Amino acid sequence: MLGPDEKTTKLIDGYPDRMDGQSLQVNFHQRSAEGRWLWLAWAENTRTEAADISKDWQVIAEDTPLDFTQANSLLQQSTLKLPFTMPAFMLAELPVTRRWWYRKTITAPETGTWWLRLPRLMNNPKLWVDGKEIDLESYKLRMELLYPQILMPTETAGSNVEIVIVCECGISQYGQEDHGGTGFSGQPAVIIPDGAETLINAAYHDGKVVVASTKNSWEFPYTLMDGRE
Repeated sequence: MLGPDEKTTKLIDGYPDRMDGQSLQVNFHQRSAEGRWLWLAWAENTRTEAADISKDWQVIAEDTPLDFTQANSLLQQSTLKLPFTMPAFMLAELPVTRRWWYRKTITAPETGTWWLRLPRLMNNPKLWVDGKEIDLESYKLRMELLYPQILMPTETAGSNVEIVIVCECGISQYGQEDHGGTGFSGQPAVIIPDGAETLINAAYHDGKVVVASTKNSWEFPYTLMDGRE
């Protein structure tokens, strides 16, 4: 809102090592006897939850290595249905097993774009949608801190969709990459685009900040910091 916008940007890969695994460094430039900037940070909620799908997932433990076809066949026969909110052995009297498979058929929203929200802290997860594996590589850096929202194929919109997931979880208090034995946690959901409240204008003049959006407007006094502060 105040100050020149002349800048240079530089992409820094590998820092930080989580979230996006990279940072964008921005250097602003100003030539003057006294320099000031005033920025407004505007956060938009561009997605919203359309359906809670955390309950009634068919579940099997992987005691011996299984491929997708073998696991899906066993899942379809499984009478064990549990929430996909934490490892199965934390929700029922089951063996403490590291690797678990989950299956559920959901109705995809009719919107062309939608996301599948999954639990965080899943280790080595794999996901299949209607039998086709979805690449999760770009989501893995964020899964320890955030509930991943996986972009779904647009052709699934409005149809019944089979979701199959396999993941590993922590089973010991001090095991390597076991997250203290807490396993994974979350609330799976269907996510759709939200009509965000969009910024229209922001300005500073006559000692006031004036902000206007598509839904609201604000005006409040603001004293600029002294250049020596």
